[in-house]
Amino acid sequence: MITICWSITTTAQFAEYIRSGRPGQAIGAYSTGKNIFQVQTGLTSNNFSAEDPNIEIRDEEWLHSTVLRFGLSEQLEISGVIGGQFGGEVRNGFNNTQLGVRYNFFNNQGARPAIDIQSRLLFPLGDEELRRAKMGARVILGTGNALTNRLGLTTNLGVTLNQDRPDVYFYAVALGYSVTKRLGAFVEIYDNFNEFGDVEMDFDTGRSNGYPVTGYVY
Repeated sequence: MITICWSITTTAQFAEYIRSGRPGQAIGAYSTGKNIFQVQTGLTSNNFSAEDPNIEIRDEEWLHSTVLRFGLSEQLEISGVIGGQFGGEVRNGFNNTQLGVRYNFFNNQGARPAIDIQSRLLFPLGDEELRRAKMGARVILGTGNALTNRLGLTTNLGVTLNQDRPDVYFYAVALGYSVTKRLGAFVEIYDNFNEFGDVEMDFDTGRSNGYPVTGYVY
């Protein structure tokens, strides 16, 4: 599988730094800031092919997701998500509609990381054959810590609560490096897990927004 992801982020007023949740899996530990409106949108390309040369199975699909965020205060924000899929042999349509809040409890100070919690309701809306059967919820605990003035660590631990299927636990650990104030890079591991002794692992890397590295940039 090959995954390509990019994002566009805008604000309704000037802010010193854009606090983005893309392009990686891990989300930062900060809200947008008071009265800041932010749009994050991206596309992911998934390419599938069979490992057996005698079996011809090839498919390509595009997943799209747009996040709308607005800061009610420096610590509290509301957000919504709409997303879906198209292309290849998959059915096209919307299947990801969310609404929720994020609260930043602490900023990064010395050894104490920035800490936030994000909670969203997952609605059974969208294309009839793609949408969720019942309402669900997703909760993520995030941290962000500056290891140096250019190197930062972001961690996520979360759960997706489902009424129509088993609950899903997941994690992400991202290490980011700021080359300049506008250019950075990150590497991360992430995946779902059933229990702490049975943890799967995926890896990705890419470009981030740059400085600072204390949870703003992932």
